[in-house]
Amino acid sequence: MTAGSRVEARLKRARRESFTNGLTRYSQVNEDRSVMDVAHGEMVEKELTRMIEKRSRKEPDPDELAPAYAESVRRYNAARLKERRAEWYAYHADQAERLRRTMEPLIAFHEARAAALCEESRRGEGVR
Repeated sequence: MTAGSRVEARLKRARRESFTNGLTRYSQVNEDRSVMDVAHGEMVEKELTRMIEKRSRKEPDPDELAPAYAESVRRYNAARLKERRAEWYAYHADQAERLRRTMEPLIAFHEARAAALCEESRRGEGVR
């Protein structure tokens, strides 16, 4: 073992020990915090549950129950659906055109190559 490799090995060991010691100190410091974090998490969970239950007991908005409101929502949703269908149509039509521009020359190339190979086969030449 050369002097350089011994120094490198020592440096690697020192880095590994430093990292391990740092983790040990971190976990010891955080043991007390973890108990507090669990208590805090439980408190937050209880508060969220309370808020959700309160919201579920709330009376529905009278505007939401009105027939005019329901009709307005239906018309809005129908208009959005029509817009989305038009956007999807445009996307698919554009994609088909892009693929056609790409694929037609590729198809022509392969058809020409197949025809050339067929012709070579008829003349008795080897396949290239």
